[in-house]
Amino acid sequence: MLQVQPICNFFAGINKTDDGSRFAEKGDAHRDVTMARLAETYLLRAECYVRLGQYSNAMTDINTVGTRGQWKQGENRSYYVDGPVAFENNDLNTGCAATNYINSNLNMNTYYLSNPNVAVTTDASDLQLTSFPADLPDEDEDILTKIGAGTDYERALHFILNERTRELLGEWQRWETLSRTGTLISRAKAFNPEAATSITVNKHELRPIPQSFIDGLLNDDGSNLSDSQKAAWQNPGYN
Repeated sequence: MLQVQPICNFFAGINKTDDGSRFAEKGDAHRDVTMARLAETYLLRAECYVRLGQYSNAMTDINTVGTRGQWKQGENRSYYVDGPVAFENNDLNTGCAATNYINSNLNMNTYYLSNPNVAVTTDASDLQLTSFPADLPDEDEDILTKIGAGTDYERALHFILNERTRELLGEWQRWETLSRTGTLISRAKAFNPEAATSITVNKHELRPIPQSFIDGLLNDDGSNLSDSQKAAWQNPGYN
């Protein structure tokens, strides 16, 4: 009999940096900021291949990331295998403090609650692409349609950006990547209603240069910069 979970009625937070072995208040501790990610390295190389028009090589790197992330046969999709599990053996997890662990996760995540139409299963999943950038998963095709990505290059680049979202959720700042790839405006207008009406081409792809830095600049003869010279140092759209 097919078992389906009820509709989720709460927002699931991100706890991928939780570290249950640390002795922070109520066991709420986090690992240091990630400095390097193997999956991101593969996705960056895939992007390089896309820029070279080598879509087959890009697909190979993307599939490597998918192989690492897909569910294995017999794996319980609701069970934690990340940092919070260590709290079970933390000295904080004693007496009344044990409720900190019990109430926080019970070794379970929100996979099925976050995917209410997914049947409960322990079968292996398959995230492998068989063509690229054609015939992508339905959820990606929906995103590409909304953005208006039509060429092979646009489809491939935006798919990699989707993969970065799935793989690197909660890590670093998204702005740098979208600005660098020239996709900030199109994706913000498509998916960020708060920014869609105010984000501006040839402005928000860059950040303002701090005025204190500009004010401290001097000409070769040691004189201060004129107002026009200072204005020339500032990025377009910022005063």
